[in-house]
Amino acid sequence: MHYRGILKVEDAMMCVAIHLKLKGAVLTWYNAKPTFANNVDELMNEMKAVFTSGERKLERRRRFENRVWVPEESFSNYYNDKFALRADLNLSDEEFADYLVEGIPDKQLRNQARLHNFTSPNDVMRAFRSITLPERPAAKQRADERLRCYNCNCSGHYAKDCRKAKREAGSCYACGQQGHFATNCNQYKKEKNSFNA
Repeated sequence: MHYRGILKVEDAMMCVAIHLKLKGAVLTWYNAKPTFANNVDELMNEMKAVFTSGERKLERRRRFENRVWVPEESFSNYYNDKFALRADLNLSDEEFADYLVEGIPDKQLRNQARLHNFTSPNDVMRAFRSITLPERPAAKQRADERLRCYNCNCSGHYAKDCRKAKREAGSCYACGQQGHFATNCNQYKKEKNSFNA
């Protein structure tokens, strides 16, 4: 439609150009039509009536706002995807630049971008074109921390793998004697100092 206005292309030629650009389900639909539209506007209205998703503007805005830059992708990919989601939201370039900055998950990079006070999305793109997000830290293995030995009460292994002497059930973890627990064990407790420090 943009080219039609600039190049002053006739409706018949525009319909042919549109037909050549169609793919998939739209092309099948177009070829199955018994009659063809008289002009481009009529054809575009028919396609919108058949293929518009019916997604409300609020849902489109939420998808746009929730789209953030992820570590596995380039900034240009994030920019292009966000730009496509921007369609029909009537955002100014300055607003779109702010949304691009807000979608940067790294706090330090986001704060640096805010300091630049970008007014154009192209300025944001130029600034972040060669920047990559830091890798996400690998999730710490907490499985070993949850392992607790019932023989020595240490973490990181099970009783079957324990190298210490086998302790009788119900005996003190510190000294191995029956009748008390490690919290009350004289061998476990250290002598307290007698001076005030």
